[in-house]
Amino acid sequence: MLKDEGTLEIKKVYPYKRPPTYNAVSLVLSLYDPLLKSILGIVWCSNYHLRLRRSTTCTKSYDCTSTAPCCRDANNHTLTDQEQHFAPVLGGSSGTCSSVLGKKGDVCDSSCGCEPGYKCYRPMSGMCCPPMRCYNATWVEQQQHYWANCHPPTCYYPP
Repeated sequence: MLKDEGTLEIKKVYPYKRPPTYNAVSLVLSLYDPLLKSILGIVWCSNYHLRLRRSTTCTKSYDCTSTAPCCRDANNHTLTDQEQHFAPVLGGSSGTCSSVLGKKGDVCDSSCGCEPGYKCYRPMSGMCCPPMRCYNATWVEQQQHYWANCHPPTCYYPP
């Protein structure tokens, strides 16, 4: 822009109408946001790497990784922490993490599932707590629907 005397005036233009204002909370968050994200990232990655680096020796399926989710003993039976026939499975048994999923009738749990076409399910029973096993997925869905809609006096749970 030219002044009256013929000299050039350089005007600084701030890209905003007014400088941004910060309250104390947004300033602290903006300063610590990268730090918080870094800490959360380190924690998440550490947990992920610990899960991946778990030993191949196990006592239950939860000890295993997502690539080999099933803990199996020397006889290829799944080791779980489920109660079986009123007696909890106490330590002492150990196995190896395996990628082999359960077949029809195999014991399974939330960590070690079943091969395609089967679902891990604990059937309704008059006795306490039969182990979860691999059953035909269609049958499991029918059972779940039946028991979800079971209401007296037309339907009763097993004694």
